[in-house]
Amino acid sequence: MMVPLDVNFLFMERDEQVVWNIDARVAELEKHCDSIIGCRVLVIGPQPDKSEAGLFEVRITLALPCREITVDHGNNTDTDVYTAIQKAFTIVGEQAQIWLGERRKRQHYRASRYTRNPAKPMNREFAT
Repeated sequence: MMVPLDVNFLFMERDEQVVWNIDARVAELEKHCDSIIGCRVLVIGPQPDKSEAGLFEVRITLALPCREITVDHGNNTDTDVYTAIQKAFTIVGEQAQIWLGERRKRQHYRASRYTRNPAKPMNREFAT
């Protein structure tokens, strides 16, 4: 990654075990997608004033060339912070794989654009 991992916490204290877990998951993403520019993670702790008290939420923004993947919807909430992190990184990983597939298709198209109609061989027969 060009930009260091940015992990922030809201409504909870910073937990180094959680940061380590997130760092390991980002490293796993980098094995499959080597063009990650940066990653920001926000871990939101349980909010006592909400009806969904006791739920952790994880928001991830993954910066890629020409695209930014953001996961911030309710599918990645859970009563356990590590399960919420796992759900969020699963969604980000799937989106990154889709982006990689699209990128490979574009690169293949650009490469094949010049070889699609090869030049016709010269006619070496001379009129006698």
